[in-house]
Amino acid sequence: MTDTTPDAGNSAFRHDGGDVGVLLIHGFTGAPGSLRGWADHLAAEGYTVRLPLLPGHGYSWKDANRTTFDDWLGAVTAALQELTERCRAVVVAGLSMGGTLTLRLAELYPDAMAGIVLVNPSVLTLRKDAKLLPLIRYVIPAMPPIAGDIAKPLKGSPYTKALYMELLMMQYEVYVNIKKGGLLALEQDVNDPHSSSIFKKYAAMLADHHALDFFCDSMKLLINGSAKMDEIDMVLDADLDVHHAENAAPGAAMGNLADAFPAFGIVACVMGVVITMGFLDQPPNVIGGKVGAALVGTFLGILLAYGVFQPLAKNIDAVNAAEAFYYNCIRSGFTSFGNGAAPITAVEFARRNIPSTERPGSGELEEVVRQIKPR
Repeated sequence: MTDTTPDAGNSAFRHDGGDVGVLLIHGFTGAPGSLRGWADHLAAEGYTVRLPLLPGHGYSWKDANRTTFDDWLGAVTAALQELTERCRAVVVAGLSMGGTLTLRLAELYPDAMAGIVLVNPSVLTLRKDAKLLPLIRYVIPAMPPIAGDIAKPLKGSPYTKALYMELLMMQYEVYVNIKKGGLLALEQDVNDPHSSSIFKKYAAMLADHHALDFFCDSMKLLINGSAKMDEIDMVLDADLDVHHAENAAPGAAMGNLADAFPAFGIVACVMGVVITMGFLDQPPNVIGGKVGAALVGTFLGILLAYGVFQPLAKNIDAVNAAEAFYYNCIRSGFTSFGNGAAPITAVEFARRNIPSTERPGSGELEEVVRQIKPR
């Protein structure tokens, strides 16, 4: 029996085969998908395979930043224990930091495994600044993923009319099922959306880890009845403030870099002039070359500032603004329904928060949601 969730790249993998088990461990900031080919091959050969998703991995570096090596070790220890109870022999294989965890397991439980396989294990570092990490982590808990955000404007905004339509359909189906069966009818769905017959229909929502958590966590507060709607709205507001602040950091850093490059151009020009002063007794072509080099420094600083980094910063901000509309669409539909609106009214509130360029028409939306029936 093979078991995975729909999001195969990020999901844990398990296969029950013969009496020889193999535990595979992925690397730092990685996911089971990096070893999925290996796992599939072992399963096809008849081995029992476990490939867990390490805590905090598979979605966002921010999640990993809230976990520790002990959390990762606990996850693989549990998987090892499960295999030793089922199989007569167990082999553990790890990639990168997974190799580090493999070595630690071998140190702690040498009698539990028949062998280990290490692929590029992370054992030590020669970087001198690594010694400062125990202190730096209290001052700089994380570095914003600027490189990843640079790619955002190059890819364009993913928040299209089709994506918004899927979001509205998902919200309507959730709300109409609550109207039919009550809040508790959706408890299992929001606790495990990847196994939900409702959420499985909406692939884009399942793939957006933060948007899915934002919606499901909000639904949990409503289902639990532990807070009033105005209190839940305050929670949503705080959640969005944190999310938007984190997203704004890379664009702000890029903008600061753009502001600094003209100064770089000025310094390059001044240094070029200083160097030229030492060649005043040379022929005009030599002096001209030095002056030209100084002006190139000035030109380069201006080009990088206003032709590269500032447009990138603005585009990052534009994509983040488009994402903010998407989250506000979720919030407005949820709060409207939580305050007693009918499902169709709630999704209409959500639709009105969509930018006009991507907003589905009201008649178009009604035609689509009319086909959605409660289960």
